[in-house]
Amino acid sequence: MTLKETHYNGITLKGDAVMLSKYGDIYNCIDNAYHPNTGSKADGYPEIERCIDWLLGNNLFAVKGAIVEWLKCRIALVIDEDFEEVIHDVMYDDFYQISDETRKLISEIYNDFIENEEELNQYIGKDELIPAEKIANYINETFLRIRCGGKLNPDGSNSIYFRISSHGYDWHRNIVDFLWEVFGDIESMPEKIVICHDAENNPPETILFEGTPTELFEDFDQKKFESFKKDMRVILESKVNNDRKAFRLNSAYYLNNIENPEKYLSFE
Repeated sequence: MTLKETHYNGITLKGDAVMLSKYGDIYNCIDNAYHPNTGSKADGYPEIERCIDWLLGNNLFAVKGAIVEWLKCRIALVIDEDFEEVIHDVMYDDFYQISDETRKLISEIYNDFIENEEELNQYIGKDELIPAEKIANYINETFLRIRCGGKLNPDGSNSIYFRISSHGYDWHRNIVDFLWEVFGDIESMPEKIVICHDAENNPPETILFEGTPTELFEDFDQKKFESFKKDMRVILESKVNNDRKAFRLNSAYYLNNIENPEKYLSFE
């Protein structure tokens, strides 16, 4: 089972690992193979430079201020080296080619430091973990890590993993929409679906769902209808319970978004 050459929201997926934002945008991963994993705060965000390069390479600038701060802290430590060595030491780029956007930003900071020693001195010894935490929080709270055919690496299994690193956001709707749009029908979906809270980036790990596509959609329908019944009770018990139009509109909205509404028509 693979995601390669499938499509989501008009974007061609180039690898089996992708990042899905809570706003519905999809992004290919580093080398079309590896998620931008931040690592945990306890470990000092050991892979944050990969995340920075991924953000800049995808023109994601929501935390650009923190990115610039982190780069300045790191560049200040190696400012006596020539530029290519600075690139290497800051980004650890032995195994992959950094984006043009990242190289350009590092070059701008490097040249500013060479010309402005006073600014350079402000960043020597400055704590880079503060901006790193802001960057990690943005990625972990905004994006869902998806891999087809394995959890952290390809293992040849007929599976898809959704790794959640955020708190307080319900990814269920995003996951269901992704599965339908990418695979089209249940028969084409991976046999095994796993939704988990991700220990690698935001511990601890918790399995939230593990089962077949059919079981996932039945679980999703049941949860949606429980929410529907709660909303309907509020309407019926409130002063607006005579507004039959409002009742019908809310009912239609929920039932039209449930695959088999006849299963849930009892308020018992």
